[in-house]
Amino acid sequence: MSSKPKVVVAMSGGVDSSTTAAILIDQGYEVTGLTMLLSDDIDNDAMMDSVGKVSESLGIESRVCDFRSDFRQMVINDFIESYQSGLTPNPCVVCNKRIKFGKMLDEARKMGGRFLATGHYVRMDRRGDAVRLLKGVDQKKDQSYFLYRLTQEQLSRILFPLGELDKTETRRIAAEYGLVVADKPESQDLCFLTKGDYRDFLKNNAKITRKSGTIVDLNGKQVGKHNGLWNYTIGQRRGLGISASEPLYVVGLDVKNNRLVVATNEQRGSDQCNVKQVNNISGMIPELPFEASVKIRYTAKETKAEITPLPNRSASVKFSKPLPDITPGQSLVFYQGDELIGGGFIES
Repeated sequence: MSSKPKVVVAMSGGVDSSTTAAILIDQGYEVTGLTMLLSDDIDNDAMMDSVGKVSESLGIESRVCDFRSDFRQMVINDFIESYQSGLTPNPCVVCNKRIKFGKMLDEARKMGGRFLATGHYVRMDRRGDAVRLLKGVDQKKDQSYFLYRLTQEQLSRILFPLGELDKTETRRIAAEYGLVVADKPESQDLCFLTKGDYRDFLKNNAKITRKSGTIVDLNGKQVGKHNGLWNYTIGQRRGLGISASEPLYVVGLDVKNNRLVVATNEQRGSDQCNVKQVNNISGMIPELPFEASVKIRYTAKETKAEITPLPNRSASVKFSKPLPDITPGQSLVFYQGDELIGGGFIES
């Protein structure tokens, strides 16, 4: 008899999820694997082959759950609609909230699991009924940014065994357990973009046609032509087809007027923006402005800022210095030290 409750581990066939399962077995949990089918653009056969080998090696049962329809409806459609609206989406943030820690967490409960465990590099601090979400020890692998939309109820039923490790230690543990995935390369980019970049995906799945328009500067003066707004991203410099005395960068996508807005490097940047659909991990909505370090994208450096709560789960963010490439649709996340406070989607 296991001395600890049953844990369902999200198994993807990679080294992180496989090592997560091994660690939990060693800690005395009753472990069952659960693999999500999300998209036909993913090599599901290769994934299931890897999961099968790891499960057999660890001596655990592994099940499969087909979430392809849900993933299409909740994540891919949102991804497409965001680009059509001139936004740059965060599909991993949406997937974590709605699929991995939504649908999959529900499935784990149906399987009798007390917890769902994943291979995210993030830590938790449980104090009574309250759960604080902390950055992973490995700052290069920290994935807390993508989890800022989780709730206290969700966090109370999740385990993150890799939060105290770095990637080298994870691979070492996997090798000690003889897992065939110990040296498996990391997956790159979005899981459903295995066949080209997002532009190819949009052409094949959204049937977006190239609708050319004008490229204008901050004064509205035409400086060129674009071949469809969805082909461009905020901060882009190359591939604009503009001849100018100094480099120009994309600073805005004017969907209403089908215009691409560009500016010089000196003209870029803002010291404030608004965010919407703000989630506070504690569940408590602040009434007064507070200071935090913020990231405007996963790869961005943290910047000091003052966050002022506004009605309807929105907030105004004032940065300590102007930041370039603030991108509507991306997530802006709040930290205080190592603790992830929350965040929201950049609106303007």
